Amino acid sequence: LRTTASAGIAIMTTDLEVARSVWGGRIAIAFQLADDEPRATNIDPYYMLVPRGAYITLCGERVRQHFQRPQTGSEEDEVWFEFNGLPLKWNVPVGVLFDCHSAQDSLPWKITTHFSNFPNSVMRCP
Repeated sequence: LRTTASAGIAIMTTDLEVARSVWGGRIAIAFQLADDEPRATNIDPYYMLVPRGAYITLCGERVRQHFQRPQTGSEEDEVWFEFNGLPLKWNVPVGVLFDCHSAQDSLPWKITTHFSNFPNSVMRCP
């Protein structure tokens, strides 16, 4: 009985460690301004550690501030992100996007940032 109980505790401890690693994980991202975007004074990439469970739209305001892009409120000025020419879906967690689009050893993940020409293939964030 003790062997079973201690084995159960060992399994639970391992499960907790895995859960902490998954839910506490972060991805290093380098947000780069797209080549076709008007250049502001600051064109260096913006680096962030983003939780795997977060949504990429939550990074938008900080990225906008870094690239010194004023918020106009128009749909044409909505921030959107792409990786290797593919627009990233805003309603998918960052960890899933990274796992689907990027090689595991390519950190920081280099994402291209756009402030214009929102793609028709991606649903807009409400």
